[in-house]
Amino acid sequence: MYKDKINAYFEEHRQEILDDIMTLCRIRSVREEAQENMPFGPGPKAALDAAIYGLADISELTDMTQKAIARAEALVAENFGTAGWAVMLEKLAVAKKAFADLDTELMDKAVVELTAAIDALISVEELKALIAELSALDPANYSVVSLAPVAPALAVAATTVDPVSQGPVDNALALLRAAKAGLVDVTALNAAIEAAGKLVEADYTAASWTAANVAAVVEAAKAALTATAQADVDAAVKTINDAKALLITVSSRDALNAA
Repeated sequence: MYKDKINAYFEEHRQEILDDIMTLCRIRSVREEAQENMPFGPGPKAALDAAIYGLADISELTDMTQKAIARAEALVAENFGTAGWAVMLEKLAVAKKAFADLDTELMDKAVVELTAAIDALISVEELKALIAELSALDPANYSVVSLAPVAPALAVAATTVDPVSQGPVDNALALLRAAKAGLVDVTALNAAIEAAGKLVEADYTAASWTAANVAAVVEAAKAALTATAQADVDAAVKTINDAKALLITVSSRDALNAA
């Protein structure tokens, strides 16, 4: 009867027991050189902590420490300011040593300090991405007016790629985002103007050429090359395309007459 109850208990708590055994096995509880508050070294101290605090508490603490270490090691140095990164690496080294030694007292402090160091990191990932994106713009594809804020924004951003505080980064990001949002793309308008310029009057009926008046439409549309709103450029493209749609080719007229 009791044997069945004992077996049932072990079966129900099998994983917990295995985890506790693994935690105990990790403790190198042999006498070593004495250290502060550890007269027999860190190993026996860790074993004593296991007895005092309980294996469940130690298991939870080691799990928290592992997760904090993994979180830190997943980060990429170039995405953060170097000052904060240096502090984080220092705290990471302490946490890894505490975990390796199974020093519960040090782990408890190390996981808090490492988490705080990670949270204090200043990210420059978006900043660098926007700098790269705006620096690669082809001026020919955007209206001159809308491009004007880009250069000053890039100049400010260039001074904040290795920040020591969040404020300058936020300011630079605001400028870059605004510059990007304000860009007016004239690629389609340039293409429409170029295509209209290649039209040959002799290819179209005189009546439709006069009615479309493509040359005049194109001249008016060119004003949108300095537009400050994308809607104005899109409207200019439409006027050119609408004018071209009025053209009737001589060949299509002749084919229609022949029919």
